[in-house]
Amino acid sequence: MTASVSSAALTRAELEHAAPRTVRMAVREGRWTTNTKRLALGFHQANVTILPKHLAFDFMRFCQRNPRALPILDVTDPGDPVPRIAAPDADIRVDIPSYCIYRDGKLVDRVRDLRDQWRSDHVAFLTGCNLSIDQVLLDAGIPFPHLVREDAFLEWADIFGNLYGTSRAETEALLATGLDLVLVIDVQGARQVRARMPEAAAIFVLPPSFDVLAARLRGRNKDPETSIVQRLATARNEIDAVDEYDFVVVNDGLERCVAEIDAIITAARATLKRRRPAIAPILQTFKE
Repeated sequence: MTASVSSAALTRAELEHAAPRTVRMAVREGRWTTNTKRLALGFHQANVTILPKHLAFDFMRFCQRNPRALPILDVTDPGDPVPRIAAPDADIRVDIPSYCIYRDGKLVDRVRDLRDQWRSDHVAFLTGCNLSIDQVLLDAGIPFPHLVREDAFLEWADIFGNLYGTSRAETEALLATGLDLVLVIDVQGARQVRARMPEAAAIFVLPPSFDVLAARLRGRNKDPETSIVQRLATARNEIDAVDEYDFVVVNDGLERCVAEIDAIITAARATLKRRRPAIAPILQTFKE
C-alpha cells in the first residue's frame, strides 16, 4: 500500500503550535512526511516500538528497569493500533511519517504506511521522547547543542560561561499575532537577529560613561570583582559595534530612557515597509 502526498503540503511553522490531532491528521493525509521535531509544542511526543506479543513482556520489563531512558506512556492491546490512553483518536499504523522495519536486528525496510505489515499479535509501546523537552529547555533558557544545530534559536550566545538563547518558534508565533517584541540581548545576539530579520530595529543602549557603567555593576553587589572586570573588558571591545545599530539611547535616567525606546518602537511601526499592507487599500482608492 502506497500513501500519496497531498498537494496541500504544510510547513513546519504551520504545525509548530498545532494540536496533536492536527499533526497526526496531516501525517495520515500525506501532508507531512518528514520528522516531527518541534511540532505541537507544549505536548508530549513519543517514540513508538512495535513488537510481537511474545516479546512484549520482555520489552516492558526492560523499560521498567530503565525508566529514565524509556518511560512508558502507553501500551496497546495486541492487534489494536489505537493508543487508548495517550491518544485515543490515533492510529499507530498511519500517524507516523516513516516506519523502520527490523528483522533479526537488521533494518530491512522503511515504509510510510504500516497497515500491510500490521498483525493481530502486534503490541505498540509509546515511550518518552527527547523532543518533548526541547521547548521546556528553551523556556528555561537552557539551550543545548542539538537545538542549535536544528536552528531552534533566533539567536543564542555564550555569555561569561552561561548559555542564553531566544526561541525562534516562540518569537515568530508572537510576531504573527501583531505584537512587537523587545529583545534584551548582547552584540552577538543582535547580529544574529539582524541577519535573520533585517527589518528589526536595533537599539544600542549606552551608559553615560565607562565610569558610570563600572559604578553601576559594582553597585549591584551581585557579581564578584573578577566577573565585573570581565564584563567591563567586553564592554570596551563591543563599544565600536554601535555603528551597526539603527538607534542609540543614553541611559542617564530610567524614565527618559524608556520613553525614548517607546518612541523608537512607535516610529518603527510607521515605516513604509511595515505600513505597506495596511495602506495598500487606501492607495488603491486614488487609482480608481
